[in-house]
Amino acid sequence: MNQLVLRAFGLVVAASLVSGCINLTIDEETAFAPPQQRFDGPAQSVEQLNERWAQRYAEAQGQGLVTLEPRGDFTLMTWEQGQRAHGSVPMQQRLVRHGLTETTSGSIAWSLFTVPEAAGAARPLIVHCAGNAGDRYNSASAYSNKALPYGDVLTFDYPGYADSAGTPSAASMEAASAAVVALAQEMAQGRDIVFWGHSLGGFVCARLAADTPGTDGLILETTARNADQVADAWTPWYARALVRIDVAPSLAGYDSAADAARFGGPVLVLGASEDDTLPVRLARTLAADLTALGAPVTYVEFDGAGHINVPSHPDFDEVLVPFFASIAQSQP
Repeated sequence: MNQLVLRAFGLVVAASLVSGCINLTIDEETAFAPPQQRFDGPAQSVEQLNERWAQRYAEAQGQGLVTLEPRGDFTLMTWEQGQRAHGSVPMQQRLVRHGLTETTSGSIAWSLFTVPEAAGAARPLIVHCAGNAGDRYNSASAYSNKALPYGDVLTFDYPGYADSAGTPSAASMEAASAAVVALAQEMAQGRDIVFWGHSLGGFVCARLAADTPGTDGLILETTARNADQVADAWTPWYARALVRIDVAPSLAGYDSAADAARFGGPVLVLGASEDDTLPVRLARTLAADLTALGAPVTYVEFDGAGHINVPSHPDFDEVLVPFFASIAQSQP
């Protein structure tokens, strides 16, 4: 979920009060809202993925801010002025490789990120699930930055997003899940697998973690248990007696707590005290529900952080380092 969707939803609520309308619905278009900027159709080949990636970074290259250098199957991306992952960890260079994996409804585009000094190392594979407006172009750099200190990062476009085929919907994501699970297992090759979902991605990654044999950890960042709780949080106090908000049946099946409990392994829930997109009480409730379901959950709330800037909080490393260390120590 993003701020634009939340504001639009609030305007609809206000308009409903004025007009006397009292029935609203959180539907597929609210939950899955791909960025409008997109190439003409899904990618047809890995070569085209590489070409599109270079096109998206053409302006930055022209300004001397970034260079792209082929390195076998990977491309070395170097930011001349450096990039920050979080805290004081600089991420000036990374290697990225793109690919397509086939599903019953078309191909899913993915990108694998690592850092040159760690290439070939047996680091964890972190599968990242983006928020509702996130794709590999407008979010992949930020998502890979925050997780690269802890492992290699696999990102993918949801169906109907960026270079992936299909339509943006819960049904399409469900249909693509088996292919994403197989891709993660193939990429991991025996390494630890950690799923990391932000916002809407918390719903997606919790389901994938439960469906992926060998998953070792799950991180749920500024997210919620289900769409019903989101609907309740988005309803202004002054509208509760007048407005009824329904959740589309296709979205009602998402239950991050039930899926995370079905996964059964360690879960880290990250809340942000100043989250004005998904209020922090949703993350608190998610953690409490996981505890009630018997899941091994750790809840950490970052004071002063908002919906998208938890990784820049000064305490971020202090939370993530021991979580990944505990996963490594738990392996035989």
